[in-house]
Amino acid sequence: MLTEATVVILLFFVLIIAAVELLRCGYYSLTTQFVASAALREASVGPHVFSTAASPASLGGSQDAAEEIPPYESFLTEQIIQKSREFGVSLSGQHIQVRCVGLGECGDTAGRPGALVEVRVRFPVQALFVGDFELQSSAMMRNELWVF
Repeated sequence: MLTEATVVILLFFVLIIAAVELLRCGYYSLTTQFVASAALREASVGPHVFSTAASPASLGGSQDAAEEIPPYESFLTEQIIQKSREFGVSLSGQHIQVRCVGLGECGDTAGRPGALVEVRVRFPVQALFVGDFELQSSAMMRNELWVF
């Protein structure tokens, strides 16, 4: 009876740890999805929101790399990083991809009126029983038809 109780107790603790790991991965997945859609929602209303460029340090890159990022993409990256930190998930600029999906309406930036924009966030996670894997969240939204 003592052997069976020991096995059951160990199995119970393993199941509790696995449940906590599953909850943690679910939290990361939901958080990255939420911050991507929230930042995209803010940026889609127009250039009065994203007219200021992000600082190179906040994007996790060098001065040269930050100068090449258009204001729209820079604003989205900065907002995603800032919002994710509020929820305890540390993202950097290398985890975030902003791209225009439509044909012919993008030009050199996704920050065009009426453009269909996709934001993809990849977050590496180390799980106890599974190992290393990458969570991927994406959000897609059409920019408002603002007038310059």
